[in-house]
Amino acid sequence: MYLTLQAAVPMYVSLTYAQGAWLFGGGSLALAALIAAIGGTFVGLVYVMLMHMMPRSGGDYVFDSRVLHPAVGMMVAGGWCVVWQMIWNVITPGFIASAIFSPWLSTLGMIYNDQSLLNLGQWFATPLAVVVVMIPLFIVNILMHIIGLKGYAKFQYFLFGFMVLSFALTVIVPLAVGPFGWQSRFNSILGTKDIYSSTMQAAGSYGFKPSQNFSLTGTLLLIPFIFFPIAGNTWIAENAGEIKGANSLKANAKSILGAVWFCAFIIIITSLVFNYAMGQSFLASLGYLFFQGAPQYALSQPPYAYFLASLMSASPVITSLIFIGLIANSLNITYNTNLAGSRNLMAMSFDRVFFDKAGHVSDRWHLPTYAVFSMYIIAFLLVPVYLFTGFGTILLGATVAAAVLVIGAALSALVMPWRRADIYRASPVSKYKVGRVPVISIIALIAIAFEAAVGIYTLSNPTYGLVNVPSYVFVGLSFLIWLPVYYAFRWYRKKQGIDVGLCFAAIPPE
Repeated sequence: MYLTLQAAVPMYVSLTYAQGAWLFGGGSLALAALIAAIGGTFVGLVYVMLMHMMPRSGGDYVFDSRVLHPAVGMMVAGGWCVVWQMIWNVITPGFIASAIFSPWLSTLGMIYNDQSLLNLGQWFATPLAVVVVMIPLFIVNILMHIIGLKGYAKFQYFLFGFMVLSFALTVIVPLAVGPFGWQSRFNSILGTKDIYSSTMQAAGSYGFKPSQNFSLTGTLLLIPFIFFPIAGNTWIAENAGEIKGANSLKANAKSILGAVWFCAFIIIITSLVFNYAMGQSFLASLGYLFFQGAPQYALSQPPYAYFLASLMSASPVITSLIFIGLIANSLNITYNTNLAGSRNLMAMSFDRVFFDKAGHVSDRWHLPTYAVFSMYIIAFLLVPVYLFTGFGTILLGATVAAAVLVIGAALSALVMPWRRADIYRASPVSKYKVGRVPVISIIALIAIAFEAAVGIYTLSNPTYGLVNVPSYVFVGLSFLIWLPVYYAFRWYRKKQGIDVGLCFAAIPPE
């Protein structure tokens, strides 16, 4: 079974510090990550049990279509696993260009005092850089598809190793330089006299006062920032049919729950280390100046944790290793997003509710070529829309869209013992009960409650940027658009003399 970990990127810690530290003053990121991991554990257990009972590729589509309703399965999986993953294919090259290459080259330019590197770093923050990064990224990802899941599983260990090294250096460097060492290094590289005092004073001049007291409300409001990457480690379910041992409860629990808590560990450790080295007040002031667009913001890049660590190191080698690890992790993410999307399209095709070509598997490459390539081609066509319109702000709805997917799976698990008693009773999962209540239903109910709470927090607080009509409309349409697709294909197949309802009476063949 290959590693399920995909989302453990120090960027999430960085974004939370940069935004959350001043938006939700007094909130504890470490405690928020711990709470998010507990919620993520219940979500993970839902997928562990569903995968055990239905270990098939196109996981969420298969779960929901067999337990709830075929139209629900197509709507939920099509919305998040296909539409939003195509969008993710556009976002990731933008992240690599502006949040990896740009700060990487800018840091090297500051270390070497080289204007050409600084200029190149600035260029990677431009729209053209997204396309320049996207093309080789997609080529590498397609090659990873061609070598097959077995080949990718081996390559993934190298990607994972570089990511762990990046995380380790991001933590070790602040610990090594200490609370006072980083200030002298920043002052030397940036040519400032006292970046600590000047940052605090600049933020104070706008009336910003960092909170010195713990806030439970601030902590709870931090959870939506980090729950998405933590709970997202259930992604292995989307291609379970191609993984040896995917029907093993023990193996699934080890893979999914291990990834959930590893992500939480990264966030907790990084937050504690940066709080020790730089102080919450400074980090909050730095985030305030950047996101307010204040001219006194001293750094050339957003205050991401890995960027701050690379400046602290003042070492070209350490800096490069930190950013190479982030590139490796980005490769991991983009491969998995496309793997999930293509497998859901393939599963829909096998059920005869989507185009036949989507289910075509190449004899030469042993992959659903049309489904895979469509994920990349459509993403490439979306680039101008993403770069030159206000479409980017609408994409803040990703957290809400992901919640729809998880709630769909949790609802399937909740009613599984009654809706699909045949599948449930044939599984060892049926032996676990509290009184007469199935454990799977209890776990699912807790997962739904946690997801609903995160969703309510996200939608009800304007700070997250989601309280606007365009975001609501786009999130809704990304799912609802699949309903007419399902019913159109059902009608078309009926004209051909095919009853697609028979497909959903059984689990798809392996």
